[in-house]
Amino acid sequence: MLHITGVKMPASLCHLMLVMLALHRGQGRNSSSCLSNTRKEVNLTCDRSQRIHVISKFYQKATSTCEEAPASCTYTEDAPATTCNGVWQCREEVSMFWINQTCGSSTALATVVYECIAETPINICNFTTVSHDNNLYLASPTYPRGSGDMKTNGTCVCDITGTVMKVDILEVVFRDTGHGIRGRLVVIGDTAAWTTDNLVPVVYNKEIISDTENIKIAFNDLGQISQDMWLKVSGSSSMTATCYHSDGNITVPSFTTLSPDRTASNATPSANMTVPSKEPLTHGGFQRAIVVITVCAAVGAVLVVTVIMAVAVIVFRKKTRASGKQYAIEVKESNEEMKEVEDCDMPTFIMDTLM
Repeated sequence: MLHITGVKMPASLCHLMLVMLALHRGQGRNSSSCLSNTRKEVNLTCDRSQRIHVISKFYQKATSTCEEAPASCTYTEDAPATTCNGVWQCREEVSMFWINQTCGSSTALATVVYECIAETPINICNFTTVSHDNNLYLASPTYPRGSGDMKTNGTCVCDITGTVMKVDILEVVFRDTGHGIRGRLVVIGDTAAWTTDNLVPVVYNKEIISDTENIKIAFNDLGQISQDMWLKVSGSSSMTATCYHSDGNITVPSFTTLSPDRTASNATPSANMTVPSKEPLTHGGFQRAIVVITVCAAVGAVLVVTVIMAVAVIVFRKKTRASGKQYAIEVKESNEEMKEVEDCDMPTFIMDTLM
């Protein structure tokens, strides 16, 4: 990942902020040098029992006399290629190329930010079970930089359990040994997987798995020397790793994210949908079913009573009107009055209703 930032603050302040940020994050150390040629080397040193891990390379534009420029342009490599990872002392190369391309600078102040890691990484091909708190490191048999002639002779596997774990690649470099690039790394979590299959196997400082309680890491150098990898596993509590040898090839699972359930009644479940279970109702499901049935029965009863009342009202009104008409005929006995009633011009449908 690359970050290019044009800043108006003094270069000295920008450089100081970088150093403070590195110290705050526990990265610990940095080494700087004035860079006016195409490339140069910067000294990196840890204790003999520790290992260098290069975090980033930071460049800022400088004057021709290598003084901090008033309005500095900066360039950062967060995943820099390095030759110093895994050893305790080294000369790390810095280059003018990108700072020149982005800032038009011919002189720069180059800073290498790195950390010194005290924990010796677990050889992934050792038959072992170990427990660590918070951080766990694993490496290939010949790490660093193809040291020794040990081979995996198959697939070396480590199963790790813990809480809220994540995996960071500190370095993976599968070198061309004259027969093409050789090596395979597979990392599998609870819901995601990562592999060097179909990828250019040169990776630095990359988080590949997060928020998982189970991790499987498998490595095979395919019979080639100088295939290196160095991983960091972090967790919120103690982690246990069990490493062993496997003759088989580790299959990378395909994880699928489930889509929300559809609401349409005629929707056909797709491959990414959760299909309703056909198992018998549980106790809670049975109770919910009883509640639904009770509510439906109550609503139905209310509707029935309403209909009956409506019919009764209509019938009563008809009877009342019918009895009123009969009373009028019985009381008004004169032919003249009856004629008035008979001559009343009322619509047929009203008469039918009253009758």
